[in-house]
Amino acid sequence: MYICREINDGYGGDYGPLFYCIMETERLNNAIKAALEANNAYLVDTEIQEGNRITVYVDADGGIKISQLKQINREIEGLLDREEEDFALTVSSPGLERPLKVHRQYVNNFGRWLLVKDKTGTQVEGKLIAVNDQEITLEIPAKKKKEAPAVQNIALVDIDETKIQVRF
Repeated sequence: MYICREINDGYGGDYGPLFYCIMETERLNNAIKAALEANNAYLVDTEIQEGNRITVYVDADGGIKISQLKQINREIEGLLDREEEDFALTVSSPGLERPLKVHRQYVNNFGRWLLVKDKTGTQVEGKLIAVNDQEITLEIPAKKKKEAPAVQNIALVDIDETKIQVRF
């Protein structure tokens, strides 16, 4: 079963509305969930683009292995019917360039440097020193050598975007 959406092409005229269809999200989500459970991984994000181009970002505690990504890809494909719906599937780790999306990613990145932007647009960079279900705690380096580092708690609901910062 497909879910179809109208595209406003901006031209109007004799062509009428254009449509694109994506596969049923419940069926896809069930396939993803089953494959992740079987491979000790968790879902970070899913993107579905026109033409059923599906990208599934996954991770695992302690990091995801390429062999796990391949297996998850095979298992998701095996649970979907190409005879019924054509699709292109990519299963990937989120990588450093993608923002953290789920609580488990914060737990797995304990001790790393993060750049956190809150919903007001304020940014703070610091080392992740604590994580719980409601907030994260960053240690922010002192501006002067004799000062102690600052500690800042940030509620997860107030975070707009968090990216890992690579420090040398």
